[in-house]
Amino acid sequence: MANDKLKLPVVGIRSDIYLPGRSATINISGDGNVHMLKKVLLDKKPNSKVGFVFIKNVEGKEDVLEPSNLISDIGTEALVSRATFGPPSMVTITFMCQSRFRIEKLVMEEPYPVAIVSPIDKKIENDYEDVNELAEVQNELESLVLDVLHLITHSAHLLAIKNGMKRLAPSFFTDMCASLVPLSHAEKLDLLETLGTRARMRKVIALLKSNYEGHACVQHSQRSIQGNNNHQPKLMRITNRGNPMDDDSDIGDLSNRLKKAKLPPHAEEVASKELKRLMNIGRYSSDYGVIRSYLELLAELPWDNSTEESINIKKARIALDSKHYGLKTLKKRVLEFLAVRQLKNDSSGPILCFVGPPGVGKTSIARSIAQAMGRKFHQIALGGVCNQSDIRGHRKTYVGAMPGRIIQALKTTGVNNPVILLDEVDKMGIGTHSGDPAAALLEVLDPEQNTNFVDHYVNIPFDLSKVLFIASSNSHQKIPFALYDRLEVINISGYSTEEKLSIAENHLLPKVIYDNGLNEGLVNVPRDSLKMIISSYTQEAGVRSLEKKLSALCRSVAFKVAEQAGSSALETAPGSGICLNSLTFPINMDREAVEKVLGPPLFNDNVLWDRLGVPGVAAGLVVSVSGGSVNLVECFAFPKRKDADCSLQLTGKLGQVMKESAELAWKWVRMNYNKFTLYEAMSPAGPLLPTPFDSEVHIHFPAGGIAKDGPSGGITIAVALVSLFLNMPVASNLTMTGELTLKGFVLPVGGIKQKILAAYEQGFKTVILPKFNKKDMTAIPTEVKEAMDFVFVETMDDVLHSAFNGAVTLTNIYEHPLTSKL
Repeated sequence: MANDKLKLPVVGIRSDIYLPGRSATINISGDGNVHMLKKVLLDKKPNSKVGFVFIKNVEGKEDVLEPSNLISDIGTEALVSRATFGPPSMVTITFMCQSRFRIEKLVMEEPYPVAIVSPIDKKIENDYEDVNELAEVQNELESLVLDVLHLITHSAHLLAIKNGMKRLAPSFFTDMCASLVPLSHAEKLDLLETLGTRARMRKVIALLKSNYEGHACVQHSQRSIQGNNNHQPKLMRITNRGNPMDDDSDIGDLSNRLKKAKLPPHAEEVASKELKRLMNIGRYSSDYGVIRSYLELLAELPWDNSTEESINIKKARIALDSKHYGLKTLKKRVLEFLAVRQLKNDSSGPILCFVGPPGVGKTSIARSIAQAMGRKFHQIALGGVCNQSDIRGHRKTYVGAMPGRIIQALKTTGVNNPVILLDEVDKMGIGTHSGDPAAALLEVLDPEQNTNFVDHYVNIPFDLSKVLFIASSNSHQKIPFALYDRLEVINISGYSTEEKLSIAENHLLPKVIYDNGLNEGLVNVPRDSLKMIISSYTQEAGVRSLEKKLSALCRSVAFKVAEQAGSSALETAPGSGICLNSLTFPINMDREAVEKVLGPPLFNDNVLWDRLGVPGVAAGLVVSVSGGSVNLVECFAFPKRKDADCSLQLTGKLGQVMKESAELAWKWVRMNYNKFTLYEAMSPAGPLLPTPFDSEVHIHFPAGGIAKDGPSGGITIAVALVSLFLNMPVASNLTMTGELTLKGFVLPVGGIKQKILAAYEQGFKTVILPKFNKKDMTAIPTEVKEAMDFVFVETMDDVLHSAFNGAVTLTNIYEHPLTSKL
């Protein structure tokens, strides 16, 4: 016996018990343990052996190895293959436990403690085990393990168990099989101290059966071994704590939820097949989670759950008027839409698409429609979506597959007839190898197809005909034509200054006062201050920036109140309103206070006016996703060089259409230059420049960092060129918009309301518009039409006559040729 004893350096393990056959990577702490491992691993060759002894978790005694501190006199010998020394008093080791030993004596030697141990496993198997009985029990264990391995996703460790059945020593194989079961600390200690291999095998068999009993293959194994044909299967699952829980109840609950979902026959058939498949595979199968997630989605979808619709036109009108100022055309169309739904009681109808700049109320109008109809509302942001799978979903075969946005919206709302806003349809990405999301929306929005919409993940037709889809966009030009054709576009232009003032006073100011913890008795923003904020700090079609500026004012007041108040409350002083120390309320935010809080004005109209009134400059109107604005056109001419390749140069970040408009205007001026007639009473501001035929021209569009495109600047460019070569300034209070043809006719353009509002806010008094745009004047607010003059033109002769106050006309270029008689 004395010859069998070994001397091993030992490590005290408190966190767990490691049986032979167990490999792991753990952190070892404690100065003594770390010091020992450094000595052993650095002084000896790799794959050094150490002894694991299992100690009690006693606070303050991390490094104490003494017999009274041990929880067992049995330990395990471990082969350390790797060690990483990190922070002080910490080392990470990777090891493989090989065998048991009995601790004979702990010796506190230098430089580290050691233990005198006696090997156990090999001696027990050689001296005490009956070979035949051991083989019989081992065959039962191997048969059970083969069945259990079918339930578990294979790994390197499990593969080692399977391959080592006949090669490994019975004791070592039994300990490895124990790793198939999540064991408690007491169960591990029991197996550690069970020295007999046969007895330990029976304990491991019992643990395996109790945790995996009931599976078809396990049941077959039981019948072949025990002959028990009447045993009823019971599927068990293992929790993280190692406690078995009945999984039948979970699958039963899922089955009941599917029944309550009232699936249509075609969906019920698919769900039934998948449910049977789920019951037949093990929890540890890779398909288990996929099938379960799929069935849970089917159970949560609103196949037969609808919100009862109740439409009251009078209440809808009141709701729209209370939350949205102006927008008369839009409100009228929405009320007409609701009236048809009320009378027809049919889910079919047009798909409304609200097109307008940011902040004009597109989303809130859609939400008001849902409220008026008594339906749930859901918003789907499509900006940046460039994959059709975002709409149609991913197929289940892909890892991390999910349903598309439409199905997810229905799952979230829990009803099959919500109002779904498809926000920013103009900002969807262009389809590439991942498919075109705009094309995927065609099926969703087409009433002839969406009754059988098939999401790739669900893979079952779902009826979308009850869903009310509403789209929104900043520009209809970027909506794909096939999608645009399915939409009824309702344009929402920006607000005028008077409309913004009313919105600020009645809606925004009370809201931001409340949001910043104030009340109306603490702050007062006069109308003049609101006008200053609108004109000098915001330039937008909507009111989002206006709300931000008002919120900044309220935050400054809230800071003053909080700074002065401290822990005291507001007091009311007779005859002086609300008082707090040195503050008197309400705090008046006059123009000086506004500038102190918001800083110097961001926009100055004088900068624009200072650049007008000189030859070669004209003001034109443009429209973008943020609303209308006034842009200048500046021209300069100099003698043509002999080696010049082109007589026209354009700058200002222009698009292709605008470049073509400038080239057309330049050629029109050259063709008709000799036909300009000046009234004798009107003389140029100076000597005439060289003619367009012997000059090079540079046309610049200021704000060069902003992209510009479109045909509506044609007449503005032509007027600026005429002004340049006649050396005569354009009327300074005049702006214009219109497309120019090569023959000098003026064609209609879009965005008239936004452009006129921009001219009105900049202080222009006269606007030149194409004659065919006269129909758009019905949308212009009355106060704007009363404050401005509108000149409707049909030809460039009309444009020049108005632009130069009658000083310039054209001679005989619009005379119609004689027609031949039959």
